[in-house]
Amino acid sequence: AIALAIWEEELSRAAARSASEGPPRLGRRSMFSHHIIAPSKRQAISQWAIQLRLGGLAKIGWPGLIVVEGDEEDVRAYV
Repeated sequence: AIALAIWEEELSRAAARSASEGPPRLGRRSMFSHHIIAPSKRQAISQWAIQLRLGGLAKIGWPGLIVVEGDEEDVRAYV
């Protein structure tokens, strides 16, 4: 519940910044994980990126890899 509240706060901040600023600055991050297997985690990775309007990819399995790209502020919120 606490993580969800923090996540929603970050999402609202990112939306407010996007609406008030000029053109977006491109940001890109790569994140490694020991593994990405659980369907719930895979869905969370995808849904959060969609909500922040980020593109990218995720390599499922061992090891896991997530690459996101989009507005720099939204990428920071995602990471």
